[in-house]
Amino acid sequence: MYIAGVSDEWIYNSFDCRVDLLLVGCLGAVLMPARAWPKLFDLLARSRALVIGLVVSFVVIGWFRPEIGDGLLWTVGHAIEPPMVLCILVYIMANATRPGVRWLESAPLRHIGKVSYGIYLFHQVIHAPVRAKLAFLPEVLQVLAVVLVCVGVASLSYAFYERPFLKLKDRLRPPPGKPLVREQA
Repeated sequence: MYIAGVSDEWIYNSFDCRVDLLLVGCLGAVLMPARAWPKLFDLLARSRALVIGLVVSFVVIGWFRPEIGDGLLWTVGHAIEPPMVLCILVYIMANATRPGVRWLESAPLRHIGKVSYGIYLFHQVIHAPVRAKLAFLPEVLQVLAVVLVCVGVASLSYAFYERPFLKLKDRLRPPPGKPLVREQA
């Protein structure tokens, strides 16, 4: 689609161009519990160097994105990104109790996980205004400010909007053994 001249917005946002992300996630969810391809999963579970290489690749691609260009990113980058993320997830899940991975269970990161949907929603409207207000600062400080504002807004949203709805979920759930819908007589 990129070569055919489809708009950047369509390539980045459309379901047909990004469905591979969902499908690789589904594939992982099915294959990992089934221990399909045990040699591959064992290799990924033991290969710290491979996972570090994948993480470094993400950082390098993100840092040098302007130099890499959208063409390479949207043709090759987005094709290899989902399997790379799946490899990292396999490693994390296989090594969850080890010190090198256990830090992911820390309270601050659990909080980020709890408010992550809000971060996803709000970053789109927070990013540009915060960066514009702080344009006089170095880029790294602008990005840090965007992250802090996004986490703050998402935390407030979680506390005052999401959590009350989550509490309703328990009150509206039928008691165990009682059907959700009344049976017709």
